[in-house]
Amino acid sequence: MLLTVSKRLEFSASRRLHVEGWSDKENLAAFGPETNARYGSGRNYVAYFVFSGPVDPATGMLINISEIKERAGRIVRQRFDHKFLNQDNPSFRAVPPTAENIARQKQYPCCYSKDGVNAWSLPIEHLLYRQRYHG
Repeated sequence: MLLTVSKRLEFSASRRLHVEGWSDKENLAAFGPETNARYGSGRNYVAYFVFSGPVDPATGMLINISEIKERAGRIVRQRFDHKFLNQDNPSFRAVPPTAENIARQKQYPCCYSKDGVNAWSLPIEHLLYRQRYHG
């Protein structure tokens, strides 16, 4: 029997939408007033980590949900939670942390394929759909 299990994790992060080589006018035109937030503006995010594969007949489980929480939680805490993405996440040192640029990180290192269990995180449109602005 095939089964899909998901784990929902929430995190908060700050970001500034700004391109270093552009003028203030160009940044304002592209990103709006958020570009002026020198130390970023806060957001809440929701990430879903999805695992799919056969159920282990001995345990009756696809994967222990605690393992998902531990693996995915570690990645979220290390790379995203309570971070100023522009400075604390190396992926955003050269590019602004827009939804599109965050989408390029849609496959997290906690995801794996083992014993027929395939794991992935959903594309960023799912990760960010519950984004909330904290001015």
